[in-house]
Amino acid sequence: MIFVRKSIFLTLVLCMQVSASSAQAQSFLVKKRWLRSMISQKIQAAAALFLCGFTFFHISYAMCGSVIRVYAGPHGDAILIDSGESKTLLVAGGATPQGPATPSDCFAKATLHLKKGPNFYKGPLNPVHNEMIDADADIISGKQAGAFIYPSRIRVGNVEVNSICADGIDFSGYYEKVAEQSEKYARTFTYFMRMEEENSTNTRKNGKPAEANEALWPFIETSHKKLKLDNRDRKTVESISKKFGFTQKP
Repeated sequence: MIFVRKSIFLTLVLCMQVSASSAQAQSFLVKKRWLRSMISQKIQAAAALFLCGFTFFHISYAMCGSVIRVYAGPHGDAILIDSGESKTLLVAGGATPQGPATPSDCFAKATLHLKKGPNFYKGPLNPVHNEMIDADADIISGKQAGAFIYPSRIRVGNVEVNSICADGIDFSGYYEKVAEQSEKYARTFTYFMRMEEENSTNTRKNGKPAEANEALWPFIETSHKKLKLDNRDRKTVESISKKFGFTQKP
């Protein structure tokens, strides 16, 4: 009888030990799963952070670093946005005096690449929509512009604006570089920024936000504090910059 009681007691103790071991094992498994989950979440977070940083770096690299140079010619003004291998040429004016028959000024934009070294660049005209011109992709298809780029001036070649601008428009000729610290630079910068803002707004409405950002960004990233802007132009630049900031919000 005593032997049976001892056996029952030992069995109960053994069961309790097994139960405790089982509980410990289950607790260990739960902790292990939790640890794996935490590690997985941290890895995912780190990966997401890396990808965000990587993407931001490349976007910043792609959009930053453009230099805007302003030029003045006998019948108009020009801006050259230097982004390295590619250069964006914007010209406004072009009307040659013809008395009462003098045409209205016009506007053209082209993306240039090195055509013949060391300094001749050529490329297609871009669609433009602003108060000066309404040129769709179909209208400018096949039309080009060229320019020789020198340290202190540019010589614009044949900008093919026939059937786009009024007869008598000619952008060809030498354009002298304008000092960045001058009032002329600030006025011309503001004018072209306003023209590109109008064009950018139209591009965005047509479902092309990336292209819209790319067109306006060189003007946004420029340090406006160093420009000799008068009160009116400063308000224009600040207004466009603020509006651009709103378009970047999700």
